[in-house]
Amino acid sequence: MNAEVLDNFEDIAGWSAITSGEAGLVLTRDEGPEGKALRFDFDFRGGGGFVVARKLFPLTLPESYSFRFAVRGEAPANIFEFKLVDATGRNVWRYRVEAFEFPRDWQEIRIRNS
Repeated sequence: MNAEVLDNFEDIAGWSAITSGEAGLVLTRDEGPEGKALRFDFDFRGGGGFVVARKLFPLTLPESYSFRFAVRGEAPANIFEFKLVDATGRNVWRYRVEAFEFPRDWQEIRIRNS
C-alpha cells in the first residue's frame, strides 16, 4: 500500500473557510501530533449553521483507498463530515458522524472507501 501525503500543513495556502448563518471560522497553522496541523477556531454564536475547511487537490483515487488524519478539540459533540467532490461538483462522497465527540488528545481517524 502506497501512502501519499496530501498536505503537511507547512503552508496552509489554498485552504478556505466557508460558513453559514452566524457561524465564524478562522483557519491557522498549528502544531500537530506528527508535524504541523490545520487549526479550526469556530464559533456558532448560539445558532445553527456549519463551518467547512475546503481545499482543492488534483487527485485520482484508485479503486481501493483510505484517508488518515488526526483530530483533537474542545467543542461540544457535533456533526462531523469528510467530503470528496469530483471535478464537476455534482458527485459527492461523504463520511458522516452524527454526534462526533471531539477527543481532548490527538486521535487518528481512518476513512476507507466503501
